[in-house]
Amino acid sequence: MIIKLILFLILFINLGLPTNETIDIFFIIFGLIILFFSNNKDFKSIYKSKYAYIIPIILIVNIFIPKFIFNEAHSIFLTNKDIEVINNFLPSNVGRELKNDFNNNFDFNRFVDAADWNENVHARLFIQKPYAFSVDNFFVKSQLSRKNSDINFKTREQLKLGQINSLKYGWAWDTPLRRILPYYVFFEIPKYFKTGKICKTGKVFYQYSEKKLNYKYINDSNFQKLESKKCLELNDDNKYLYIIGYSINDKDNLSIKFESNLLLLIKSIKYFLTFVYLICLFNIYKPKFNTSLIVYIVSIFSSIILALIRDPNTFLSLRYFRGGADGIVHYSWSRKIVENLYNNNYLEALKGSEEIFYFMPGLRYFGSINNIIFGETILGYFLICTFIPFIFYKIFELLFSKKIGIFFIISFIFIPVLENMGLGHFNFIWNFARFHAEPIAILLFLSSLYFVIRFKSNFQTVSFFSTSLIGASLALCVFLRPNYFPATTILFVYLLYLLVKQKNYSLILFNTLGFLLVFICLSHNIYFGNEAYLFTKSAVNFNLPLLNFFDAIYAILSFNFNNENLSVLIYQLNIWNPLYNLHRLFIIIFILYIFLTRFQPVFNYTIFLCAFSQHGLLILTHPGGRYAYFAWILTFLLFALSIHKQKINWIFKKN
Repeated sequence: MIIKLILFLILFINLGLPTNETIDIFFIIFGLIILFFSNNKDFKSIYKSKYAYIIPIILIVNIFIPKFIFNEAHSIFLTNKDIEVINNFLPSNVGRELKNDFNNNFDFNRFVDAADWNENVHARLFIQKPYAFSVDNFFVKSQLSRKNSDINFKTREQLKLGQINSLKYGWAWDTPLRRILPYYVFFEIPKYFKTGKICKTGKVFYQYSEKKLNYKYINDSNFQKLESKKCLELNDDNKYLYIIGYSINDKDNLSIKFESNLLLLIKSIKYFLTFVYLICLFNIYKPKFNTSLIVYIVSIFSSIILALIRDPNTFLSLRYFRGGADGIVHYSWSRKIVENLYNNNYLEALKGSEEIFYFMPGLRYFGSINNIIFGETILGYFLICTFIPFIFYKIFELLFSKKIGIFFIISFIFIPVLENMGLGHFNFIWNFARFHAEPIAILLFLSSLYFVIRFKSNFQTVSFFSTSLIGASLALCVFLRPNYFPATTILFVYLLYLLVKQKNYSLILFNTLGFLLVFICLSHNIYFGNEAYLFTKSAVNFNLPLLNFFDAIYAILSFNFNNENLSVLIYQLNIWNPLYNLHRLFIIIFILYIFLTRFQPVFNYTIFLCAFSQHGLLILTHPGGRYAYFAWILTFLLFALSIHKQKINWIFKKN
């Protein structure tokens, strides 16, 4: 497994970090299929293959083929004070025209109405530097915002202005305005691009220079304006070309297209060599084409289709998250963590923008890892979502049969009749698009559950490496969604029970150490906030505190139906299971009947406790929507186990 991880890392190096192009994802998926749907090989067997000698050659050559070529600066500007800042960088003639267009064409009234500013927003300074920080710059280290692999774009989303996904631009009252905010962009085209053509719409300025301009003195330059409906032909004069464009709103939309045979050649060679690398891996590992692989391929394509339906920008460019929603909070903090790491502010990065956690703790840190590897995109999260149908299939295959697993996956992806129990893949993709933590947290729990089931069934078939990570995986699930703590703890205790039975003390040690990561939040809150909150400072999320719940129960027993806590309980129950989901109550009644009248295996009792502990928490907190998916998924799994236990062969027939 370690060798496979190293080879997977080499794939990323071949592609060039960050892997922020859509085409990169297809190479990564191909690599995943080759490496993780094949048997492990030791170093000697790999070394014997003639293809192994090609791999280092490809890697060395690809390292020296540039992916990120064009220095780029960009920034949003919303006030005249912002323009004063960016005009310290822009050429004076460009700055004057930009300021004039801004004051004449920007919808100031709409901007004022977009949020409750509690101040004179026109006097506010939104930016501190002439160009914004981009997470794309983490590895490349440009003096400006970033280095880009391309300068072709038609929209702000395609340009990937990650700055817009910051809290200062996250107002909730006019989300569409965020997609048309004023911005400028600056590109430096190296002098070895001697031929080519730049076409545009909107305001664009340019200047040639025989030597590389010092960015501090661009302000003293005098750029020429590119005439409307005219393309700029690059000539063979060995000069740098500098391009500046800006847009104030959607009526003067800026787009740039750079046609260059040299750029096409550079990209083609880099991707061709990466493809050859994958072919080498394919011939070394020879992945098995089986049902599991088919299910994963179906998972990939269904995830792509659903993402494109939800918002093409989630897969093709940069999605701008809805103002005022949780997603923009988490993504903004993710970018801030990367910026702090970039500036060597490691303690600030660890703090994660909160001294004491209030919002879900783990997603901001996961998002920062995504940003480091995949730049100003959420492609890393997308890759993780492609495994959700696959892990469901593997669990159902283990517990029941391959046929049942296939039947379930068809329903989960294509005919989501169980959507109101959280069992619809589109729900996971929708929450991924909103940048919520549920998809990855549920995947971590299900992955842990899968390896627990495998260990229970036949511990000799499970690798030490996989089993040793179950505790850490469950802890990370809690880090992402602390409200999953009851189920993860119960499953962890069951894992310890299995390990004690096998007397596998080394795995007990590794998994216990891994599960201790549940105290990450506590450690963070004590260190940065000097308060001992186990997870988050979010008591407000308990709509019905535990003591109030017992008071409501006592009110029922004492026939006090005017009790305020009883009213809250009834309200919570109505959200937990509306009348139109009456079938869910029948499922719960059936489960309770089976468990009260028939003895069950320890594993079934474990899932029973997991499911009902989560339902209990739902009734006390947020009982509906995405918060309830996890509990109902466990409930359906428990329902399937209950039916299977009764040997109803016409439904569950073993292979």
